[in-house]
Amino acid sequence: MQHPLILDDFLLANKATIHYPTRTLYLHDGTIQVALISTKQVNTARNFKTVSVPGLNMCEIPVIIPKHYLNKPVILELHDYLEKYQLMVASCLVQATRSKNARVRMQNINPNNYTITLPVNTVVAMVSYVDVSTLQILSEENSNLKKKKSKIDFDLSSADLTEDEKKN
Repeated sequence: MQHPLILDDFLLANKATIHYPTRTLYLHDGTIQVALISTKQVNTARNFKTVSVPGLNMCEIPVIIPKHYLNKPVILELHDYLEKYQLMVASCLVQATRSKNARVRMQNINPNNYTITLPVNTVVAMVSYVDVSTLQILSEENSNLKKKKSKIDFDLSSADLTEDEKKN
């Protein structure tokens, strides 16, 4: 039995291909690449000191993550609890390397006209361990952008250009 899915509509509309060996999603016939990553076990991160974010500004929030993530790559993402403060948080891949405790920094933006203060120990992010074997570095070498370039023919015979300009 088949059922239509919104995701299926998205994938079809964007000419998507998933290459499972490299865990890469290609969109628009390969012109856009998205690395697919695996995360395990979600926890929370809290700010370890009171932070005031001025209106219409960006700043870093110093956060502490559970110690079992020390020296491991994790993704920090906006926690639903923080939405009530109307802050925008950049998802980031970080690795806490301090031996004393697992502290990292997370960027956020206050789009409001007023200062927002986050009391110490506020839940600010979800923390997920990332399996580094599922990460793919996107570079020019493994990009399909070069392969997808094609020459578009235009009739420039009546254009006000020199012969060299018409050829290029």
